[in-house]
Amino acid sequence: EYLKGGTDPDVLNNLGVLYLMQNRYEEAERTFREALKIKSDPVYEFNYCLSLMRMGKKKEACLRLKKHSIPDSLRPNYEELLRECRDE
Repeated sequence: EYLKGGTDPDVLNNLGVLYLMQNRYEEAERTFREALKIKSDPVYEFNYCLSLMRMGKKKEACLRLKKHSIPDSLRPNYEELLRECRDE
């Protein structure tokens, strides 16, 4: 019920993570996209890119990863995904 309003980006992000854990990548991607429409956040962006990668949209994910600044707290996670982008 709480998510029907779709206005809390933190809750949307958490829901997207649950979808990722269940291999429901399309739902995760859509949920992260909604969270990013409400609030720009590097964690949401990382999760969004991760869902794109899992869906086989490597080029789109890599372009997004390369254009965003990376906070130090997320650097190891971003670098892991960026290694997958070396050919892009």
